[in-house]
Amino acid sequence: MSAPAPLLAVDKLSVFYDAFQAVHDVDLTVGAGEIVSIIGANGAGKSSFLKALVRQAGRVTGAALFDGEDLSAFSTRDIVAKGIALVPEGRKLFPSLTVLENLRIGWELGRRRDIGLDEIFGWFPVLAERRDQRARELSGGQQQLLALALICVAGPWLFDANSLTVLTEFFVVLTLALMWNLLAGYADIISVGQQGFVGVGAYAFYGFTALAHFNAFAAIPLAALTTLVIAVPVMAVIFRLRTAYLAVGTWVAADVLMLVAGKLPGFGGGSGTSLPIPVVKQFGARLGERIDVFYVMSLGLALIALVATWALLRSRIGLGLTAMRDNEEAAGSAGVDLIRTRIVCFLWTAPFLGLAGVMTALEKLRVAPSASFNITDWTIDIIFIVVIGGIGSLEGPIIGAVVFFVLREWLAGFGAWYLIILGVISIAVILFEPRGIWGACRRRGVPDLLPVNYGPMGAEPCALGEIGFLPIGGNQNKLPDVGSRPAR
Repeated sequence: MSAPAPLLAVDKLSVFYDAFQAVHDVDLTVGAGEIVSIIGANGAGKSSFLKALVRQAGRVTGAALFDGEDLSAFSTRDIVAKGIALVPEGRKLFPSLTVLENLRIGWELGRRRDIGLDEIFGWFPVLAERRDQRARELSGGQQQLLALALICVAGPWLFDANSLTVLTEFFVVLTLALMWNLLAGYADIISVGQQGFVGVGAYAFYGFTALAHFNAFAAIPLAALTTLVIAVPVMAVIFRLRTAYLAVGTWVAADVLMLVAGKLPGFGGGSGTSLPIPVVKQFGARLGERIDVFYVMSLGLALIALVATWALLRSRIGLGLTAMRDNEEAAGSAGVDLIRTRIVCFLWTAPFLGLAGVMTALEKLRVAPSASFNITDWTIDIIFIVVIGGIGSLEGPIIGAVVFFVLREWLAGFGAWYLIILGVISIAVILFEPRGIWGACRRRGVPDLLPVNYGPMGAEPCALGEIGFLPIGGNQNKLPDVGSRPAR
């Protein structure tokens, strides 16, 4: 079988500015889903080469083919519409236009994928808050987010089927990490039984579709609702425990749920069973169609989980959770209802875990106690992700998930050593940087990308990052010195 043709093929490309030659006979191929970096000193021609691909350089010789088409035959607008987007050095936004107007410019260029502005704002909530703010008024980091969002709405054609499958798994894992972080990082509920609700969601979906013959799309919210109903009695039992006993209780509860699932008639017993073909085909008659649908579903789940959790942390309940994260005893003394807040937090996560379970069943096309209730995949790996990325923050699970997937690819050939290496990394992070990668960034003055904290009314905005919130969250030993309040 011959190798697939590269998505981008460049042959002896040179760039001239009058008599000066900036780029000399560059050959380059980029496959679908592949990431290629171009490294060179200042003035080596990196920017000129990239600009030549989108017809923004000087005189260009050589050939550049994208998906088999010669780019020299198209205008810059047509090239961007085909899926090649360039973020120029210095971001080059439209400073007099608002954030929303900047994004609409990219939106009008045409898209290869159906990505809406609401989805873009879901990826970058900071921009959603500032959609009516002019680009020149944004901080440097916010301008970079806007530049990245412009690429998303222009719709670059990035992923093949294998990459979409990996991304589907990534978004499911990210959802699980966000939920575990909410429980452990804010509500002080250390759960090692998260896999229980993932399995309930998967089995509920199978029951509604294969046994009760519900429409597959209608069965998805029903599976989430079933998980929430099951979570109520589980919560009533384990909330009688505290600290290490609560953690053990969550594990025992998950094992009980797994044993019950293995005894249910019609679900294949201990070996499990496959989803019926008619159920699977409701998501697409062909494999490629189903991969696209599953990708969109997992992306939507992760975005909803992220935005909903961010909104929760911005609410009064979230303020109480943040106080509990910093000092539970002081939070109780200040009037935070610790029990009620924990109940809301626990029940909040259950439907999202059930939906993640639905996605795992669709990915594997089967349900089984060993797979649907897998403690390694749905809890142990998730704990690693949150610890590495940074517990008690929204950015931490995202960073941790990226690190985990990169490490998994690098360590795939190490066999059993893979888990050992992950364990050693976890221990090292706990010893030297307990707040994880994002915690280390915070200590070095990096502002929150997804701020959930509020400053006192009437105070001047924090100068760091010009976010507009005082940095009162996090693991800090004292309040920041914000100066005296000006006289009114």
